[in-house]
Amino acid sequence: MIGGSLSFNTNTSKSKSGNTTTTTEKSTEYSFTPSFGYFVIDNLAIGLGLNASISRSRPEADIYDTDNFSMRFQPFVRYYLDQRIFFHGEYGIGSGKQKYSYTGQDPIVDKYNLSHWALGAGYAILLNEHVTIDPMFGYGSSSAKDRETKDKDINSGFFIQVGIQVFLDKK
Repeated sequence: MIGGSLSFNTNTSKSKSGNTTTTTEKSTEYSFTPSFGYFVIDNLAIGLGLNASISRSRPEADIYDTDNFSMRFQPFVRYYLDQRIFFHGEYGIGSGKQKYSYTGQDPIVDKYNLSHWALGAGYAILLNEHVTIDPMFGYGSSSAKDRETKDKDINSGFFIQVGIQVFLDKK
């Protein structure tokens, strides 16, 4: 099987003090994850995905822009029940860099290592006998560890994702 997913995310961060709400930052992220898998036995596929992500954030104070690029290799396992329900697990590792661009100054670049895991369940919606749309719901965690300072950011939570898969015939 070959396939993948695309995602787009935009966020606005705000803080509230008393009756005053202030926007502190806006960010946009694009992510693309092509993948391929092979059925090792009936209904059980193992495979590899490659996640590429680009994002930009800007504080409302307009002090600097932050550009982020990351790449992650994500081996996965997926098991399909006869009712087209599937269970999916993945673990990924990779790296990235974050560039802070201050007005009138040289940019500051931080490099970091990534790790990621996710478990989910979904349903394969048949478009035809070879192509499915795969909505999935799950829980995952991602961490980014700065290579220089060793500081680590961890983000965990629930996700909803939609992918597409093309199932190639056996020869």
